Amino acid sequence: MEKKHYIILILTILLGFSANAQRTVSGTVKSSADGQSIAGAVIQLVGTTIGTKTNSDGDFKLSIPQNLSNNNSKLKITYVGFKTKIIAASSDNISISLDEDKLKIDEVVVTAIGIKKEKKSIGYSSQEVKSEELTKAAQGDVFKSMDGKVAGLQVTQASGVAGAGSNIRLRGPVSINGSNQPLMVVDGIIIDNSQNFSGNPDDGNNNLLGSNGGVSYSNRGIDLNPEDIESVNVLKGASAAALYGSDASNGAIIITTKKGKSRTDNKKGISVTYNTSFALDVINQKAPLQNKYSQGSAGKYADPATSTGFGSWGALVDTLYYIQDPTYTWSKYGRIVGASNTTTGKTKVNPFDQYDFFNVGWTIDNSISMTGGNEKNQFRFSVADRNQKGIMPNNYYNRVNLSFGANSQISEKFNMSYTLNYVNSEDNKLQQGSNTSGVMLGLLRTPITFDNANGASDPNDESQGAYIFANGTQRAYRRNAAYDNPYWTANKNFYRGYLDRIYGNVQANWDLNSFITLT
Repeated sequence: MEKKHYIILILTILLGFSANAQRTVSGTVKSSADGQSIAGAVIQLVGTTIGTKTNSDGDFKLSIPQNLSNNNSKLKITYVGFKTKIIAASSDNISISLDEDKLKIDEVVVTAIGIKKEKKSIGYSSQEVKSEELTKAAQGDVFKSMDGKVAGLQVTQASGVAGAGSNIRLRGPVSINGSNQPLMVVDGIIIDNSQNFSGNPDDGNNNLLGSNGGVSYSNRGIDLNPEDIESVNVLKGASAAALYGSDASNGAIIITTKKGKSRTDNKKGISVTYNTSFALDVINQKAPLQNKYSQGSAGKYADPATSTGFGSWGALVDTLYYIQDPTYTWSKYGRIVGASNTTTGKTKVNPFDQYDFFNVGWTIDNSISMTGGNEKNQFRFSVADRNQKGIMPNNYYNRVNLSFGANSQISEKFNMSYTLNYVNSEDNKLQQGSNTSGVMLGLLRTPITFDNANGASDPNDESQGAYIFANGTQRAYRRNAAYDNPYWTANKNFYRGYLDRIYGNVQANWDLNSFITLT
């Protein structure tokens, strides 16, 4: 009888292994047009919710439970701008080619030289994003609004701070140490969108080459107001390079601004449009921190006023108490002592949440535009204001856009367009990354027994002594601070940027066929 039980147990284990067995399907997804890898394509087992995405090289691996695997298993491959494909889920290394979706063959697009043509007649691949698609998400950033709307376009924001730029890539990187961003062209004007640092090298308080080298850089893509954009055409690969040269070897993004149009209700006068939006930002992911051990090491508490150490494996917090000491200036709560201290009036020490440093951020966008004209002449004038407050103290980005655009039909064969744009922006950024003033590094290194805010109702008010002593030196969690108090970084070691920029363009389109007589 006992032998029978062993047999049943072994069979149960074997059945369990069989039920949990899986097989792996792998492969690569590429574009059939140019053979470029497609990053972010969705691979899904048909009839289930099991799926994955391709990596930056277009490769994927998908584990399929044995009970779902059979000769009829199918994979569905989808990606924006490409036709969906369904193939057999073989276990071999599958090579998958996706065809571009060219159903919209009658669209009119703006070519590289600014002339409107039917999409089917231009002879090279382009993909267009219309104005309404850019503004419906209310992102306030043209490139962030394009994310997910163009095949092969990857938009990565430099960071979550207000005023940070975006890195753009078309179908993955092609250079190891050079720029991988596509060329940006606004109304025929080439604009550099690289994230270059700036600042005055002679000013140590506002110099990205020196003390403030850890801030998140901006780029000129954030200067554009999405409400002013008529359309965005994306050219890829050899097509872009053939039109713009080696600067467009990573592709080209051709942006056309609005030039005005006549009223559709057949009435005279000017049409006025007003847009507003409001958004809130909160930190949604936090690195977990321990909340049991005090500042110090080897189970012993270390006082920040006398210690140069920065360990967080000191005494257990629930064994520590505050005692009042008028001569102790390091903490408004008092001096920390152990349970054996006999001073009366002791109060319990509770751990501090260092993430209280973060605020609720917000963004307000307002814009007003005036449009008018007739069949031959149209104009548009707009004013836009963007105010953004980041989730960190004193991090903000403010931008004002003035835009004027016009079209003039001089004759049946000759027309002109004009654009003039002015941008004024100001931003205040805090340091990040692994450096002395990096905000997150300061927060993560601060022991749970030290309050960076020092109980202040407004830690950014210098008079309340959160981050600064009466003699002007920094208050941090260790004597002779090696890592800055994040409030010191926010108020004393920031980077402020200013921008005043004006650009415009005049284009003349002349049909030369009217001057040519064939004999």
